[in-house]
Amino acid sequence: MGADYEQWLKVGADATGVDLSANSLARAQARCERSGLKPDLRLADAENLPFPNGTFDVVYSYGVMHHSPDTERCLHEAWRILKPGATVRIMLYHHASLTGLMLWLRYGVWRGQSLKRCVYERLESPGTKSFSKREVMKMMSHFDDVRIEQVFSPGDLLLHRPSSRFQSGGYRLVWRLFPRKLLSRVARRWGLFLLITARKGCAQF
Repeated sequence: MGADYEQWLKVGADATGVDLSANSLARAQARCERSGLKPDLRLADAENLPFPNGTFDVVYSYGVMHHSPDTERCLHEAWRILKPGATVRIMLYHHASLTGLMLWLRYGVWRGQSLKRCVYERLESPGTKSFSKREVMKMMSHFDDVRIEQVFSPGDLLLHRPSSRFQSGGYRLVWRLFPRKLLSRVARRWGLFLLITARKGCAQF
């Protein structure tokens, strides 16, 4: 709904936002205008962006590309529209995470599903993908200086109170007893979020 995009505009960025959904763009437009900002929003597909090569100083995508049928194509498009030497900042979901494990224990193990398939069907909208660090590095082989920071999300550590779907006594007990502080210290490699930064090499344009 334009939450991150609004923050770019607030600090003075010359920023263009894209989305597949006209309804989401309308909400983002209204959000920015309420803050006195002038957004530049386009109806566009991240797998086929309507911008010339070498247009942008930064490409930013937080928790979007793992919903695309072709995440690798999105990453290639991000590389294409970057200026030489410019940077990309992306968040993709990690495989395997504590969140994925919890979903698998709840929905997948009894059905004989793999953890990745369970995440695909149950984490957010159907079709949500998750990746290992090795898979990310392979998809981003055309970038330079790829760096990946793995972090916990509120979902990993159950910082949010259970939604209406999870109000049984068993769920509430798990939420109360979940060892958040311990896991935040010792289980970082099981975090859901991969925060990725990379650069487009000057010699590749």
